[in-house]
Amino acid sequence: MAVDVRVELGHAHTTARELLSLKVGDIVELDRMHNEELTILVGGVPKMKGVPGVFRGNLAVKVSKLIEEEKKTNGG
Repeated sequence: MAVDVRVELGHAHTTARELLSLKVGDIVELDRMHNEELTILVGGVPKMKGVPGVFRGNLAVKVSKLIEEEKKTNGG
């Protein structure tokens, strides 16, 4: 059984006009810092946090914590 796994870099809010005017080389500023952990979604549900890297020449994400563990630690 295949499971959809996605890694979320961040979010950006923009107007339709700004979106349509984007060109090669433009920068889209996200709502995260460059050293912040990324959210790993499994089946569309946030399940883990991770840090970006490279594995065997491909982009990869190393799992750093489970979100359930984070909730327990924070009293959730």
